[in-house]
Amino acid sequence: METRKPWALVRNSGRTPKLPHGYYLSDYDTMDIRVDEPAASAIREIFKLYIKGWGYKKIAEYMNETYSSAPKARKNGCQNTPPAEKVNWSISSVERILKMDFYLGTYRQEKIGEQGTGDQSPQVIVNHHDPIVDYRTYILAKSLLQKRAEFHYRGQKKYDHLYSGFLYCGDCGSPMFAVSRRDLAPAYTCGTYHRCGTRGCSAHHIRTDRINRLLMSYLQETWRASQVGIEQTQAFLSTAKERVADADRAIQDLLRARSTAKRELKLLMLQNIRNENPDGSAESAVISETIDLLAQSAADNIVLLSKKLGEQYTQRNAWIRCSRAAQTAMDVFQETMKKQIPSKDELELLLDRIVVSEDRVEFLLKPDVSAFLNGIIGPKTTLQELNMAAKEKAAALYA
Repeated sequence: METRKPWALVRNSGRTPKLPHGYYLSDYDTMDIRVDEPAASAIREIFKLYIKGWGYKKIAEYMNETYSSAPKARKNGCQNTPPAEKVNWSISSVERILKMDFYLGTYRQEKIGEQGTGDQSPQVIVNHHDPIVDYRTYILAKSLLQKRAEFHYRGQKKYDHLYSGFLYCGDCGSPMFAVSRRDLAPAYTCGTYHRCGTRGCSAHHIRTDRINRLLMSYLQETWRASQVGIEQTQAFLSTAKERVADADRAIQDLLRARSTAKRELKLLMLQNIRNENPDGSAESAVISETIDLLAQSAADNIVLLSKKLGEQYTQRNAWIRCSRAAQTAMDVFQETMKKQIPSKDELELLLDRIVVSEDRVEFLLKPDVSAFLNGIIGPKTTLQELNMAAKEKAAALYA
């Protein structure tokens, strides 16, 4: 796809665009972005360590000891430039890398990063260049970033309990804590009861092996009960590929039309300059006025084409985002069903929380997982609809 046009102004200004660590420009004229593999391995390692449970500081210290290339090691982001002096990894650089969707292949015209700033929204292009990390890794890291910010993450624990951070008491709403005793099977108890005794909440608890059995049974039952929605999601996924291909063709046509309009405008402006007559004759005035009208028409056409181009990009982005979210959720759901004990990463992608009451256990799924099970996922699906689908699915199963 010809998606490097937004950088034409940068190229004409003589400034080299600043690319994130892990990328370089293979062709300065076309602004072709390529993956710098030696640096990309460091980026993948950062995501891997963060998902493993490491914090920013620990990752930065490890990167300084293991990797010689730091975020500013290659000047100007160009492949042909020699590495600069060694620059140490920092906490802020690690945090910035984990939050940057540029590594997922998303390009933002106004600002390379999680969000654009300014009066106008940036032009966002999904799947613009080769990603360094896959969607599943990125979305898992993003989920952990949000959870750690909300619950004040304190680093890796000596004993990592599988369901820590997912279990909540159904009576008081407090998080449940793991009980680690050699004479007892692994279990979880209410946090309020742990602090205040029976004055705060009841003494109910749940064993880890029981959660495993209930979770596997819940996933299998949910899959069987959601066959209609799953078939609708599969039909959506097959349609999404065609819609993205149609959008790509439309974008190429619009890019060519806009490029032609820009050349016409440039020629008209040059012609207007050549036809300037200092004697101010009527003939010269008519020619100049005609050229001005044609130039204004060409400029209006460029604005219209740019608006249509933005609409096509928005539709294309929506189809890609929805399809990869649905496909990832479906893959993780099927992989987890085949296991007796899920992994921590699979729980992070599937579950929002587990509510434990004295008489029952409720599993609340992530909004995108509920969406593919209900078959409501689509380019216009809102977050409110996804959350409502998750609540309706839980209410139907636990009625």
